Amino acid sequence: MLLFIPKKNLLKMEAETIKNKKQFETKIKNVKNYSPKESIFSRLSHVLGVILILLFVGLPKDLWRWLRLRRKCVRGKTVVITGGASGIVKYIFLIFFSLSD
Repeated sequence: MLLFIPKKNLLKMEAETIKNKKQFETKIKNVKNYSPKESIFSRLSHVLGVILILLFVGLPKDLWRWLRLRRKCVRGKTVVITGGASGIVKYIFLIFFSLSD
């Protein structure tokens, strides 16, 4: 039977068993995904990376799709509008109803 023990609890239990602080520090550095407090430069570089990805990948892709987008004609067709729980259906129905006049 496997028991789930969070990583923090495991490290705390190990810290109690390891008497030498130096041994504990080297052991915790080998734990996967361990990182000391990140520097401001590191945080800003991550934010800048996300912004650059959005500008050079996401935006051009959506912009290209938006420029080629054509209006669909739904006159005489059945249109199913979902999202009744959010209350937006009534608003969309009124828009469609006003367009049919």
